[in-house]
Amino acid sequence: MLYTYRVYIIDLKKSVIDSPKFMARNPNYKEGKPCVYVGSTGIGVEKRFEQHKAGYKSNRHVKKYWRRLRYSDMNGIRPRKTRLSIEKKETEVAIELQLKGWAVWWG
Repeated sequence: MLYTYRVYIIDLKKSVIDSPKFMARNPNYKEGKPCVYVGSTGIGVEKRFEQHKAGYKSNRHVKKYWRRLRYSDMNGIRPRKTRLSIEKKETEVAIELQLKGWAVWWG
């Protein structure tokens, strides 16, 4: 079986911190740290990013505040075989980044 599911990280504009819902999920955000969206996909991450930007199955924060894919932060994240396993990894990555003081939206 191929490893077809991947976690991706989208860098968001800092103005996302003006969103009360976004910041309610990030009470421990440290000023100056990145603001990101963490997702998972069974298609290529570039194609999924294009879908977000076009509004297809897009998260509202990504659609409004997207900047770029954070390839350097995705490099160490191994692809997974199943949707369930990649969704678990997505949550782990998001929480890990929040613990570093990042503002993160996922799920």
